[in-house]
Amino acid sequence: MDIKIEINEQLKIIKIKHNHFSRSIRLAVCGVDDIVLTCPKRTSQKVIDQALAQWQGYIEDKLAELSKKASLSPFGTESDYRIKKPHAKREIIARLTELNVNNQFVFNKVAIRNPKTRWGSCSHSKTLSFSYKVAFLAPELRDYVIIHELCHLKVFNHSPEFWTQVSNFLPNYKVLRRRLKNEDL
Repeated sequence: MDIKIEINEQLKIIKIKHNHFSRSIRLAVCGVDDIVLTCPKRTSQKVIDQALAQWQGYIEDKLAELSKKASLSPFGTESDYRIKKPHAKREIIARLTELNVNNQFVFNKVAIRNPKTRWGSCSHSKTLSFSYKVAFLAPELRDYVIIHELCHLKVFNHSPEFWTQVSNFLPNYKVLRRRLKNEDL
């Protein structure tokens, strides 16, 4: 289901996704034309409308920020991805291999993609996926993303056990995690 709302005198389409596993309403402004509201399965239209009204200012600010970034830098475009993907794949796999030499995490495949919201992910089929932009991060941030996904091969959630696993490799992971949040994906 989609809802059309007016933001900054422009009509924007908000994609509404109902999710069985959601406990709260979440808003993601991923792009100028990519706004998604995820909510629990039985959320009423009234509650959805209230949430959108409450987040109207945030949406306006985020869209202005995204428009400004898009005008300043072409990094992240589809052509940029196609051009930089082979280099990124070589860099990420080389570093992944180095970091995994002593640990022997077992994975089936490595995929390099151009996601809008995640630096990396790990699937139940043991596929490690990374944004091609990981290769262009500062080395310590790149290592954090790779180690984070490797640790998901042993603990497939973000429980205290998972963070203990990450801290075994990167005792300063909290600092790196904060720094990564300030990077543009």
